[in-house]
Amino acid sequence: ARRMTLMEVSETKQINNPVLLAKWLNHELGNKKQEMFLVVLLDSMCKFIDYRILFTGTIDKANIYPRDIIAYCIDNNAVNMILVHNHPSNNLIPSNADIDVTQKIILASEMVGIKVLDHLIVSNNDYFSFKEHEII
Repeated sequence: ARRMTLMEVSETKQINNPVLLAKWLNHELGNKKQEMFLVVLLDSMCKFIDYRILFTGTIDKANIYPRDIIAYCIDNNAVNMILVHNHPSNNLIPSNADIDVTQKIILASEMVGIKVLDHLIVSNNDYFSFKEHEII
């Protein structure tokens, strides 16, 4: 199921809403016992380029380094990105730390011309979109 939904995502002409992406990410990260932070890279037309789990943490936090995210984007010629992490507790409400790190990543990426389109928190079967909730 994970591979099939990843194929759907990668073959999509444009990723312009989180539903399809969340469906794949629920399978990718939703049942993990540790918090993981993944970045999805997109080109200027919001077409899928690549993704990678960049940070793995404990059951309730992961240390995130914006410089590593920016380097990954630049290495892959990404113009846009979507940030994603899971909450092993299945509580989809973003913490203050989630909001703070998102703002830091947005500021850092704007300096190099990369746009953060959304930040998703995923669980087994649901997601929370920062963009849909007007946090970013």
